[in-house]
Amino acid sequence: LSFPTSSYTYEVGQDNGTVIIDNNAAVLKDKEGSVISDATGKITYSVESSVQDLADLGDNEKSSEIIVNTNKEGTATVTATFAGDDTYAASKASYTINVINVITSIADLKKQQLDNTEKSFTLKLTDAVVSYVHGDNAYMEDASAGILVFLKDAQTLTAGQKFNGLVEVSAKT
Repeated sequence: LSFPTSSYTYEVGQDNGTVIIDNNAAVLKDKEGSVISDATGKITYSVESSVQDLADLGDNEKSSEIIVNTNKEGTATVTATFAGDDTYAASKASYTINVINVITSIADLKKQQLDNTEKSFTLKLTDAVVSYVHGDNAYMEDASAGILVFLKDAQTLTAGQKFNGLVEVSAKT
């Protein structure tokens, strides 16, 4: 038993607070990975969440539809269980749903309350450009602001590089 997609990540507030996952039904496969179509056992679904009402089953436990509340930050695990039948053994598969708080610009990152303790954030870069690089330091800016970046563990950036998407950042004063 497996799922076509192993995880989903959404931003807090995405899609006006509700996302419906309706295209990730569990698929029963044999040891070689071929789809089994003649199984008579049932597949049921369940959801466990780190916060109440983060993710719920759609119509019933036999439906693979999952309703995600993106107004809450947290993690959920969706599990499909195949009960088995006279020919095929019982099996389980899971995937995760993450709803994360995202900082949407460098200017917003700079507004975070920091102290001497390193904190981690998810930052959404939009057309962020590396202006210059000197040794282990680089200056990166988007339309809202710029920030000095300290490179760690042999990271390399080149002036002129452009970035879009989510990145994990750590910051402290």
